[in-house]
Amino acid sequence: MSTSLPPAGRRRPATGPPPSPAEPRQPTRTLSGRARLATLGVLGCLALGSGAGLAAGLVSCAPPGPTDPARALTSAEADRLAAMRITNYRAGRVGVYATLGIPGTQIELAGTVDWPRGLAYLSVAGPGAGSQRGLLQAVPGLVLSRPDPPAGPGPTGGGPGPFPALVAPSPPPPPPPTPPGDGWRVRRMVTGGPVPAAVDSFLTLLFAVAADRPDPTGPLLARDTARWLGVDRAGGTTVDVLLGPAVPALTGGPAPATDATIPAPPTGGLGGGAVRYWLDLDGHLHRFEALLAGDVPVQVDFDRAERPELTAVAALGGAPVQPRAATRTETDLLARVRAENRALGGAEITLAVPTTAPVAELPAVNLRASGWVDWSDSVAYLAVHELDRPGERTLLRANRTGVAVRDVPSDPDVRSGGGAGPPPLPPPRDRDWDHLSWQRRTDSLGAPDLDLLVNEALAIGSAGLGPADRLRESVSWLRQDELDGRPVTVFEVPKEAESEVGRGQARMRYWVDRSGLLRRLELRTRTGAFAQLDLTPGPVPELPAVPLG
Repeated sequence: MSTSLPPAGRRRPATGPPPSPAEPRQPTRTLSGRARLATLGVLGCLALGSGAGLAAGLVSCAPPGPTDPARALTSAEADRLAAMRITNYRAGRVGVYATLGIPGTQIELAGTVDWPRGLAYLSVAGPGAGSQRGLLQAVPGLVLSRPDPPAGPGPTGGGPGPFPALVAPSPPPPPPPTPPGDGWRVRRMVTGGPVPAAVDSFLTLLFAVAADRPDPTGPLLARDTARWLGVDRAGGTTVDVLLGPAVPALTGGPAPATDATIPAPPTGGLGGGAVRYWLDLDGHLHRFEALLAGDVPVQVDFDRAERPELTAVAALGGAPVQPRAATRTETDLLARVRAENRALGGAEITLAVPTTAPVAELPAVNLRASGWVDWSDSVAYLAVHELDRPGERTLLRANRTGVAVRDVPSDPDVRSGGGAGPPPLPPPRDRDWDHLSWQRRTDSLGAPDLDLLVNEALAIGSAGLGPADRLRESVSWLRQDELDGRPVTVFEVPKEAESEVGRGQARMRYWVDRSGLLRRLELRTRTGAFAQLDLTPGPVPELPAVPLG
C-alpha cells in the first residue's frame, strides 16, 4: 500500500459551490462533537439481510434543510454518479484503506479489491479488531479470516477530514502478497439481524460500488437525497463530493460477471440510504463515507497506484480458471487414474472442509481430518476435528456400505495448535461406534460435504473416472497448477445430475499429475467455498473393521 493513502492532509469538503478563482477558499472550522453527530445523521447505515445484498438497510437520510448550501445534482453530475460503478469495475484492482468506528474502538483494513473477480484481500488491525485481527479474504456472501495471535491495542489517534476521529496516524501494513496456506476460517457474511457485523457490511458495500454496466440516471435526478456537497482533494486529485444512494441502481439487473471459482453476488433490486462519494471528473471513486449499522462510521479510500495481483486461498478455489474442453491426450490421462492409483494400494489423506453441519441453516464449521484410504479393500479411516474446537475429535471409518463414527479424546498435536494427527491403529474395539448407511447420513440437501469427498476418494480405486470415450463428452480442463512442488492439471468432471451446468461450475475437481496419479479432490461445498482432500499415494497400514454398535 502506498503511504499516500489516506492523504495526510485531508481537507473537509467545501460547504457550498466552489469559490471563483479571484475568491480564495476560506478555511473551514473543525466541527464540535455535537455538530459532527448532526452531520453524520445525513449519511446511510448498512443493515443488510444475509444473502439479500444491499436492501433498504441504510439509515434513512433526511433531505437537506432550506438553509443547507448543498444543491441538487446537475445532469452531468448525475451521469458521472450513474457511471461510477462501471468505472470502478473497469478499473480492475485498486488499493483499499478503510477505517470503521471511533477512536479507541476503530477497525482498520488495508489491502486490495479486485472488482471484476469479486475478491478482496485485506489485513485487519486497530484497537477494535479483537478476534478479527489478522488476514481476511472475501467474496460476495463469504468471508475467510486467518486470525493473528492476541496483540496489544493499536494506535488510537485521529486525523483530519469529514470524520476527523476515524483516521489512525498510519494505516496497517497490507497483507503478504502470497497468503498463508492454512489456518483460514470460512463463514457466511453476517449482515442481517439485530446486530449486523460492521466488517461484513463494509465488505458488502465495497463489492456493491462496482458493476459491469452503468446505472440509470433518471432516478438519481429524481431523488431528494442525491446532492452535490462541495469540492475537495482526495489522493492528490480535485474531486466533487456527492451524496447519493448506497447503490445508484434502483432496479434489479444481472449480477456482475465473476470468476467461475467464486460464488456470484446476489441479484435483484439494490437500493438503500445515502453515502458520500468523492468522484473526480473522470468518474473515478477516490473515497466514500457512510454509517454502518449501530451508527458505526466508515471511511474508505482507494489507491490506483497499488494494484497487486491477488491470489485467492484454496478455500476460494485458488487461481482463476479458464475452462475449455479437454484434449484427447488429457482425457486419456484421466482415464488412467484408476489403474495408476490402485496399483499403489492406497494413499495417506488430509482434508480441509469448510461446510455446514448438519443442516444448511447452521453456521459454517471448518473441519480438518487426516488418515488413509485403502483401494484394495475400499476402506477409508480418518480422524476429524473442527478447527476452532480442538478438544473434540471424531473417528470415521467408511466402506462401500456406509460410515461408522465415534468420539475419542483429542490428539495432543491438535490441542496444542498442531495439525490433525492420524487416527489410532488399531481402531478402538469397544462398541461405541455408530453405524449409518450412506443414505441415512443425507439430509434435505443430500450428502454432507465430508461424505462426498470420502466417497469419491473410495470410488477412485474402483470405478475411477470412467473410460476415455465417455470422459471426452463432459470433462473440462480448468488450469495448470502446482501442489507440493509437483506440476498438476486441474480437471472438472460433472456428475450425471450436473449435465446442464456450464463449464467451470461443477462441484468436483480433480488434480492429476503427469503420471496419472490423483493428488487432490476439490469440492464446491454448501457454503460456496471449496474443500480439499489431498492424497499421497503409496502403501497404507491395515485398516481393521470396527465392532458393530
